[in-house]
Amino acid sequence: MEKPLWKIGMIYFLSWMAYFPFQVYMTDYMGKRIYGGDPNADDGTKAKNDYDQGVRKGAFTFAMMSIVTVVCSIHVIDKLIEWFGHKIVYFASQILAAICWILPLWVTSVSGTVALFSLVGINFTVFNAIPFSLLNLFSKKKEDEGLYVGVLNSFAVIAQTISNFVAGSFVLHFADGKLQWSIATGGFFSIITGFLVFILDTKPKDENYEQLKENQNNDKDNDDNDNNDNENSLSSLSTDKEEKDKEEKDSKEVSIN
Repeated sequence: MEKPLWKIGMIYFLSWMAYFPFQVYMTDYMGKRIYGGDPNADDGTKAKNDYDQGVRKGAFTFAMMSIVTVVCSIHVIDKLIEWFGHKIVYFASQILAAICWILPLWVTSVSGTVALFSLVGINFTVFNAIPFSLLNLFSKKKEDEGLYVGVLNSFAVIAQTISNFVAGSFVLHFADGKLQWSIATGGFFSIITGFLVFILDTKPKDENYEQLKENQNNDKDNDDNDNNDNENSLSSLSTDKEEKDKEEKDSKEVSIN
């Protein structure tokens, strides 16, 4: 891959490193810390009921986050990028996510936690949109885009595996099993990602931008020409068939006369 594409892959990798502990531990965190439940308690006990209620609230929080994601996906992120640029929007979303993941070290109210975690939907929208839009920008050939998307997804899978191991090990060995520290670990990764975003090549004035777009336009023109040639060939075949049918019809009429 070209250097700009490797940068995109690295940022996407780090973005998933930051997000994945939240995805894995959030519902368990709600059940244990926010509601004070115990997943190992006997069924029907207050500790087990509190834990189950916390897990349900965690699922509700994910639903709220999804609503934020949908709202942001409907032209909101596009407008922000248009006004501030890719880098600023990506940076702001990572810093916002870091705040949402680190503040739970002190915030323990249900409403406060739900509000903070719901805002993560903004971050989720941004880091799953901008890398792919930049991928399209810097792909030299249209047919290579599918390959690069697969590579980005591979970055995500590797990041999830490493992130889960790092966050889990940190909580187990250094945080006495406190899940808020696992989620906060993602916040620290998010801060790192936010500042590294500025290494991305995103501006249309990049020296290779015009050549890249010219290549993409040429590929599109070639595809359009091929489609036109196919349409002309089909039209020609149709015309020949009609003329042949007409000749046969005239020949039959002459024979009858």
